[in-house]
Amino acid sequence: MFRKHTVFPVLFLFWLLGCEQPKTTKDDSLTVLLWGAPLTQNPNQDYDSVTDSVLFNAFEPLISLDKDLHLQPGLAVSWENPQPDVWRFHLRKGVRFHDGTPLTAEIVRQAFTHIKNAGYETSSFLGPVKEFVPVDNLTIDLVTEAPYVLPIKLPFLYVFLKKETGPFPFVGTGPYRVTSWEPEKHVELEFYQSYWGGTPEFKSVEFIPVPDARKRWQMLTAGQADIIYSIASYMAKGPIERVEVFRRNGLAVYYLGFHLRKDATNPFQDLRVRKAIALAINKPELVLKVLQGYGSVPTQPVAPLVFGYNPAIAAPQYDIRAAQKLMEEANYANGFDSRFDFSESRVREALFVKNQLGQIQIRLELNSMPRSSVYELAEQGKSDLFLVGFDCSSGDAGEFYEFNLHTPDGNYGMGNYGGYSNPELDKICEHHNQVLSDRERKKMLHRAAEIVMQDLPVIPVFMEDDLYALKDSLIFEPRAEGQIRIFDVKHKQD
Repeated sequence: MFRKHTVFPVLFLFWLLGCEQPKTTKDDSLTVLLWGAPLTQNPNQDYDSVTDSVLFNAFEPLISLDKDLHLQPGLAVSWENPQPDVWRFHLRKGVRFHDGTPLTAEIVRQAFTHIKNAGYETSSFLGPVKEFVPVDNLTIDLVTEAPYVLPIKLPFLYVFLKKETGPFPFVGTGPYRVTSWEPEKHVELEFYQSYWGGTPEFKSVEFIPVPDARKRWQMLTAGQADIIYSIASYMAKGPIERVEVFRRNGLAVYYLGFHLRKDATNPFQDLRVRKAIALAINKPELVLKVLQGYGSVPTQPVAPLVFGYNPAIAAPQYDIRAAQKLMEEANYANGFDSRFDFSESRVREALFVKNQLGQIQIRLELNSMPRSSVYELAEQGKSDLFLVGFDCSSGDAGEFYEFNLHTPDGNYGMGNYGGYSNPELDKICEHHNQVLSDRERKKMLHRAAEIVMQDLPVIPVFMEDDLYALKDSLIFEPRAEGQIRIFDVKHKQD
């Protein structure tokens, strides 16, 4: 997964009272193959990239992100900070939910109050907000406990109506509405004709989860799909008849995570062992041989495009002798055995890591499983070593540190499965958003990166380019966070 950013289904009533949806033609519809199944119909419950890839087309936030992660108007046309602890949002006129209900400040208040109190993975984004105060029908104030850089937290908080009856309990305002929901089989969306933002070229879209990359590729080349997410790098080599490959530098950083419980049976709690592992993995070789060059070596847990990335941190070194010496110092000259948990889509990468760590006598039992199971094991404290990814799709490095590495306390650290704790990092996580100066906040996030790369509670291993394949009659511009906005998919002009 990413995300857990991190980083990609949702719902609705069938249509405005008795209106009939127009028939769609082949040119009006798209079939998109996902690399996993959506997790939930609730747009705010799970911070997951596959789920978001569907929800992104059906729900909208107050503030959106453009393709390069810059803030832009969403359901709010503008916002300001009239007092240090107040953010005022001016809502867009003429917006209707998929059941015809007009967007109002009161509905935003109800939605955000629900999110804040529900204990979702996204609830912490509203943790600093103490009040949601409608000023008038289309203006709402979000009052924080202290000065806080709130706008950067809002792009992944979707505004919704909650319904007590019907097949879809949540209603959104996006360009598409959900008409069928069988997440392990497919999710179908239809264009909502009263959408405020214009008309797309495609009136319907079907998302189908196909975890096997080879099967996704076969279905596309056989004409059974229009777009596929996340193709394997070896598939992108050479010209392919009737298929075009789109590539963009990836946002997700894939890393090794550890259970850091402090007892004599856990070698990973010893920093010398983690440093040895970092030195023993030839990351440039992994990018070249496993990813076929479609990727890069990370220097820290966030990508260069993300605000707070620290350019002063040097690229990691590969040094087997130094790694062996550290293992000896930690009294593991003969190594140890461990199970390595990873998603079934990452077998090649896991095998590379296994072979590399074998050089320092760390003997790994490979344990491939569905991506959701990797997180379940880690969250339950049953995984000592695992491979996951996080895409920081908010565009802000604080997202990674707050979610994955702050000491778990109910408000922060919901993804800190290893139990890492560092008081200095905790302080940065809790206070950087209260610093309104971008320059000073960036310094704090740079320091967070330094702490993490010194303590190595996680070891960044690779970044993979985002690769999409689609029919050569189509075109779209890839986004940094990896989402496909169906509204932006176009037919090529003759």
